[in-house]
Amino acid sequence: MGNKHGLPNSFQHPNFYIDQLDQYLTSEESRVLTKAIREILGWHNTIGSRTARIALSVFLEGKFDTKTGKQLCGGVNLSRKAIIAALDTLHKYKILQKVGPKTHPNGQAYKLNINTDCIDEDGLKQRRQRMKTRNTKQTRYARQTKQNHQAQVVEQHELTARVVEQPELKKARVVQQHEYSGCSTTRARQKARVVEQTEGNKIRRKKKKEKEREEKKNPSLALFSQFFPDVELNSIQQETIQSTIQDLSKWKATCTRFALQNYRADKIENLLDYYLNHAGGNGNGSGSVESLTWLLSLPKPEQEQIEQRITAQFAVVLEPLSLEKRRKHQTFQQALTGEYEERQKVC
Repeated sequence: MGNKHGLPNSFQHPNFYIDQLDQYLTSEESRVLTKAIREILGWHNTIGSRTARIALSVFLEGKFDTKTGKQLCGGVNLSRKAIIAALDTLHKYKILQKVGPKTHPNGQAYKLNINTDCIDEDGLKQRRQRMKTRNTKQTRYARQTKQNHQAQVVEQHELTARVVEQPELKKARVVQQHEYSGCSTTRARQKARVVEQTEGNKIRRKKKKEKEREEKKNPSLALFSQFFPDVELNSIQQETIQSTIQDLSKWKATCTRFALQNYRADKIENLLDYYLNHAGGNGNGSGSVESLTWLLSLPKPEQEQIEQRITAQFAVVLEPLSLEKRRKHQTFQQALTGEYEERQKVC
């Protein structure tokens, strides 16, 4: 510092570190050591003791002015893991030794070892030899791998050339690829699948149009399809309904009753039997159908409210039953009929 020939804004750096130790250090260790020397020998209050507290953030990000936030110096541009590994190595070989615990607010204290006799230079030489041996093995393995790859490429080219020279073999190989690669076969299957789907759609559309045409001719089939849209009747069942149904109001009441009971109308004998013997007759049968039809016309919340009220009124009989069996029960139908008649009187 007192040397008049010294460079301004510079710090001292031991020649031994550059001349002897730097050849044994990795680039990460050399950069971390240079940063530590700057922090230790670059300030008047630490140059005498060769010791300074350096936080890990100084190596990572540098220093910043606490008032203005301006960066005073940068870090070493290494990851946290690489910096810690370099500091551990420098401490192991007694170049930059850690002093005291690292729990101090200003960071770990580091002491720069100037005494060359205390530095484990032999350990550094042995480490360099191990690294050299490892690098030699890796280079030899990489070269062998490259040679093997080149030999495989040459063998592949020679095989291709032999195939080209023998037209019959080439032709047989092409046929084999055509049979097992599946390219043409896959395209043909895809095309056949598309044609099949198109034909299937045409058939379904044709059946739908025929069904709509039959329903327009016969309103009884249209009513049945309205209540049971998922059921497809065969020709015999259609003829049976057309020949049997004469009163559309009775047929509507019958379909309404069975639809409310979630009946699967695959077999129409029960519907036709009820239509001929019960629907539209005197007594409870007609009133229950009308009441069920009225219940179906109500909004769903009101339907649930009426069903819950009747079920609570006759809880002993109706509560153990499911919804389907509950609607079929005579007690439920009589109570619903009474509810319906009371509503009719009010109206």
